[in-house]
Amino acid sequence: MVPMKPQYQNKYFPDIDGNSFSGGYRAFLQSTSLPIKATIYNEWHDSRLIPWAHFIPMDTTFMDIYGIMEYLLGYGNHAGHDAVAKKVAMDGKHWAEKVLRKEDMQVYMYRLLLEYALICDDCREILGYADDLR
Repeated sequence: MVPMKPQYQNKYFPDIDGNSFSGGYRAFLQSTSLPIKATIYNEWHDSRLIPWAHFIPMDTTFMDIYGIMEYLLGYGNHAGHDAVAKKVAMDGKHWAEKVLRKEDMQVYMYRLLLEYALICDDCREILGYADDLR
């Protein structure tokens, strides 16, 4: 097994989920490598990340890995798109540093718990209105 530190020197960073979500995906996004993500799991930050702008999406069957790598690296007489890969990697890094902070996770969890409490409350039909405060 290759330690994580040398892997951050690579240009491309495939991230494939195991038995659950990827615990390292946030760190991969914050690196200068280009994350190539294959997942079936929804994570709290999915709505904050845009495929092909912050990372490269990959099918969970891995059928498209050859097409992705051919696009990025080039093939035969066709040049690769190294500048695109670098731009996506850097845009993803800058975006992750802005919206995937610990504070963002805490706010997300707080709002999630508030919504869950609202669903569980028997008075959920009348909760949340200003008239309730009088």
